[in-house]
Parts: sequence; structure tokens; C-alpha cells
Amino acid sequence: MDTFTEQLVLVKKDTKTLIFQTLLWVCAALLSFGFFMLAQIIMPLYYVLIIIIAALFYGAYKLSARANIEFEYDVTNSDIDIDMIISKSQRKRAVSFKCSDIEKTELFDPKRHNKANYKNIIICCDTAELCWAVTVTCDNGSKKLVVMAPDERTVAAITKTMSYVVKKDAFNGN
Repeated sequence: MDTFTEQLVLVKKDTKTLIFQTLLWVCAALLSFGFFMLAQIIMPLYYVLIIIIAALFYGAYKLSARANIEFEYDVTNSDIDIDMIISKSQRKRAVSFKCSDIEKTELFDPKRHNKANYKNIIICCDTAELCWAVTVTCDNGSKKLVVMAPDERTVAAITKTMSYVVKKDAFNGN
């Protein structure tokens, strides 16, 4: 029987992102005010400066919208595809692997799971919540650490085709 599950995981904005977005909009407003004052002085360039002001706000909107990130977990039979969706309009494949490539599954600990231990760390969830660290062996032999927050349906779909040894270590054989 074929297995297919799909899950969307929203990533909450952290303080740095909110500060960046606020500063971006304040800078756009101040620059547009300055260009508007300049347009009052230099009348022949009035329409050009109005276009520049519109471009400033459009650029601020596009940059601030890129902070809206969500991840989509797709489990199809034994394949796991994780896509990053930016601003609900742009999709980019974060990682793709087979359940049989999973070496280890454990709770994510930022102190223990760091760049010193893994060549690639792919974070596909909000790390403030309960996350799983999945160690995956790639075709070239390197190891990736995929940090994800699957729900019960997704975990059930993954564990169906996961190796018994990995399943036993991670979930006590359940």
C-alpha cells in the first residue's frame, strides 16, 4: 500500500528578524520622505523621484516578505522531501532522502548537534519547539543532520519504512 503524508510547519519570526523588518520599513519611510522633499525642490525630477519612492516601498515589501518561511514535509512511500516555502510564492527543495538512509533519530540539542560534529546541518523547523535530529548518510558518504518537527501522522509514515535498529533506538521499538 502506498503511503503519502504532507505537513506544513510555520517558522516563527525571531527578535532579530522583527527588528530587521522594522528598521527596513523605517529606513524606507525616511528615504522616501527625503526624496519627496528633494522632489519639491527639483521640480523637473518630480516624477522620477516619485518612481524611486515607489521602488523603495516595493523593495521593502519584497525583502520583508522573504522572512515569511514555512516548511513542507512530504513522505511518499520511503522518500522524504522537505521544501522551504518563502512568502507563500517561492518553493525551494531543502533536502530529500530515503527513510533507509536514516542512521539515527533523537531529540535535537543545539549544544550537542553543531557544525563541529556534522558537515551539513539543515534546520527545517522552528528550533524553539520540540524537534527531532535525524542523521542521514548521503550518497557520497557524508552525513547530514536534518532538524525537523514532524507530527504524529508524519512520524508514523516515516517509521513504516525506517530500519528496525534505528526505530528501536529512537522509539524504543514502537
